[in-house]
Amino acid sequence: MTISAPVTAAALLLKLAGSYSWVRETQGQNAGEAVAHFLETVNLHDPEPWCAAFVSTVGIDAFGSDWPLPRLAGCASLGDAAKKKGLLYIYPVEGAVFLLWSEGKKRFHHTGFVAEPVTEDQQAWWTIEGNTNQGGSPEASASSAGGAPSDRTTGSSGGGPNPRSCLLTPFQALIRPLW
Repeated sequence: MTISAPVTAAALLLKLAGSYSWVRETQGQNAGEAVAHFLETVNLHDPEPWCAAFVSTVGIDAFGSDWPLPRLAGCASLGDAAKKKGLLYIYPVEGAVFLLWSEGKKRFHHTGFVAEPVTEDQQAWWTIEGNTNQGGSPEASASSAGGAPSDRTTGSSGGGPNPRSCLLTPFQALIRPLW
């Protein structure tokens, strides 16, 4: 008889998110059967940007009514909802939801999950994201993937969960995992 270690909530969430690595936009940009599933979770239809819908779908599938975030398709709305609930913080941990800030758009424009540190000093983190390419660019092309692991580097150069900046120097924010 083999006894396995208990699975943490963050590990469950990340395992489920990673299980979508096969997803591709098969019917044009922001469109396809799997993309439609994510968007239907937040009451939208494709073609629409779907990174926040991916986060909502994975969270709801993993935790049902215990998922602390509302069903939202927009990153700015996701950030607002997390702020109202007091869930925004600055230190990346496995299983957290990250938000990327766009200086040009003056709002959060991309989201996904923090998976694990790439480096021992935790200055770079692997993430699991929907609606991004292998280079980590959201809305990059019709081949955007779901559950795609990306290397997000922390620090003032932008690009990922940043332990030194949040809404105060609005590059990124993290949503505290209550799961």
